[in-house]
Formats: sequence, structure tokens, C-alpha cells
Amino acid sequence: MIHDHAHTSGRSGRGLHALAGVLLLTTLFLLFAGGQVTSTDSGDAVDSWPLPLRVALPEMTGGVFWELGHRQVAGFTGLLTGAFALCVLLRARRADAPAPWVRRLSYAAFGLVLAQAALGGVRVLVGTQYPGLASTPDEPFVIRAIAMVHALVAQSFVAVVTTLWVATRPGFGRGARRALPALEARAKFALLALLLQIALGAWLRHTMSGMGLVLHVAGALLALIALARVSGAALNSDANDAPGLRGPALAIGFIVTVQFLLGVAALLLVEDGNARNAAFNFKAIIPSLHLVVAGLLVVCVQMLWVRSRHTLAAATAATPVPAAQGAFA
Repeated sequence: MIHDHAHTSGRSGRGLHALAGVLLLTTLFLLFAGGQVTSTDSGDAVDSWPLPLRVALPEMTGGVFWELGHRQVAGFTGLLTGAFALCVLLRARRADAPAPWVRRLSYAAFGLVLAQAALGGVRVLVGTQYPGLASTPDEPFVIRAIAMVHALVAQSFVAVVTTLWVATRPGFGRGARRALPALEARAKFALLALLLQIALGAWLRHTMSGMGLVLHVAGALLALIALARVSGAALNSDANDAPGLRGPALAIGFIVTVQFLLGVAALLLVEDGNARNAAFNFKAIIPSLHLVVAGLLVVCVQMLWVRSRHTLAAATAATPVPAAQGAFA
């Protein structure tokens, strides 16, 4: 996601930035809706794709509520992503056009959301070959593998949309910038650690095995160390007076605390057998919130990564980086 050869003008309008913000919020809600599909064991409640049960609209009860609801939110997210990419395309020749790398990333985001939709469809079609085995100890490895990849692509999409949101802020990329290589390196590592932890979490949710729990806890410790390091780098850098760095760095500490409590609650409040038949089930919601908060951590780390390449040079900086050099893409 990083290039050094693109030039960032950063002169996009507030409307585009607001649209990116709406897309980011919608994506986080989509994480919750997708998490509820697993939490309520609703993955096979709608056993056809792309049309639901081969009829216009089935009764929105039980597992159908979450599975079909997830598809509808995903469809809206896809349309919103396409609208954003179209807006970026239409601005290409305007004075306030986003930088070329922002345009390319917006097109990639649309491609990514289409790929994610196709992956979800494959999961549904594969699940029909193993009725009743999803989210059970006898669940085939192929279903678990698809679920892990689906979770990783979802959180990667969060990172991409976060980048678009930051990069379309009016004034982004203007003026001289200074390089923050330590922050950039730690942000990269933290993002990789988070994605690994998310994959391990998906594996645990689909196996509920002792080994899965051990790996998930180990991944959590690795992610915690990585998050502490990137927060420290942001707060201790020479540009630590920049709100763009301090905000996400301070937020990480609070979000990690919430995430820890949700993780403990998710282990203590394992959903019962009636979860599939209930539209709202407290025990099922906790793991889904755990997934959304993981997405918030991805947002914070990605913000630090982007801004590690676009932090305005301080007045006392010895070697600022000209605006025409080094861009995030």
C-alpha cells in the first residue's frame, strides 16, 4: 500500500471526505452484521446466492434476519464504494482532484468489495454441500479457510477505506513533510499483527477448540506489544504535537481496554443453542462487538501509517521532505 513515486496534491473537497467517512462507518457496521452471522450460526440460513432462497424476499426471522440482513448491508456498502470511486473519477480533471494514488486506491477499493462479495457467495455455495456442519466440530476445513480469508479481506477493506478517508481531508498532503520512519515501520508491524490476530480469532470462532484459544491469546499478546510500540512512537516523535498523530495513538489505549473486556466477556458468554432463533441475543452480540472494536484498532493504526508519511514538518525540523516526494498509495 506504500509507494514513493506518486505526488499528492490532497486538494479534494469536503464532500468527498464526508462520503469517505460515511463509507467507513458503514463498513464498521458491516463488520457487526457479518459477525452476527457467525455468532448466531446463521451462515446457512439463506442457502442460495446471489438471490435469497430463490424468491424476492423471505421472512426476516431467526437466522434469515442476520444472513440476509448482512447481504443487504454488504450490497449497500458496495454501492457506496462504487459511488465514491465514481466521484473520484469525475473529479479527475478538476482543480480539487485527489492525488493519482488516491484515485487508484478508490478503484482498488471497489474491486476489493466485489471480490469480498464473490468470496461470500462461494462460502454460501460451499456451505450447501455440507448442510448442518457450519460452526460445528465437524465443519470442513474449506469452510473455515473461507471464513478466515473473508475476515481478513473485510479488515483489509477497513484499512483501505481509512486511508481514503484520511487522504481526502481538505489540505491533506500540502506543504513540506518530514519522514517518520520509526512510526511507519511500527505501524506496518502493528497492522500485520492485528490481521494475524483477526485470522486467529476467526479460526477460534469456527472451531471453539483449546488450541484455537491458545493461539488467539498468543496473537493478542503480540498485537498488544505491537500496538504499544506504535503508540509510543507516535507520542514520542518530534511531531508529537500534531493532532493527527496524538489522537489515534491515545485512542488505541482506550480501545485496547474495551477490546480486552469484550474478549473476556465473549469467552464467558458463549452463545447458546437458541441464538439462531433470536433476532437479538445478548450473548451473540458480544463477539460481534469484539470484531467491530478490532476494526477500530485497524482504523487507528492505519491512520498512524498514513500520517507517518504525511506529517507536516515542524518549524524546527532540520530536514523536511518536500511535498513532491514520498506519498502514501
